[in-house]
Amino acid sequence: MATLYTLKSVKDQITELEKLTGLSFQRSYLIYKVPPGQLRGQHRHQNNHSILFCLTGTVTVFVQSAGCDAFYHLNNPNQALHLIPSDWRLLYDFSPDCIVLALASDLYSRLDYISEPYRPVLLPDKESVLN
Repeated sequence: MATLYTLKSVKDQITELEKLTGLSFQRSYLIYKVPPGQLRGQHRHQNNHSILFCLTGTVTVFVQSAGCDAFYHLNNPNQALHLIPSDWRLLYDFSPDCIVLALASDLYSRLDYISEPYRPVLLPDKESVLN
């Protein structure tokens, strides 16, 4: 299941993610200017680990694993959400100024994506259910 780290460093506010997670990162990308009501993610992976940071603004991340569901509210750049490959994720409720930095352990491959959630998804304060 996903792990939310609060990054702390005694020296110069530097955290080495490779040491924290044991991963190296092959790809990075930004998610920003997401229109109101839009969703991002809606997938899990076969192999890829992801680390999400909310650099500015706020975003909610719904994570579904085989055994449970969890919600993470990212609103501070010292939070790092580590998603393992089996974590189905959905990003929503982006604030207008939200910028998400994503780091991926692998290069992009459409073959690595699995779109189906484990169970139907019902988000709080939403009228629709994602199946």
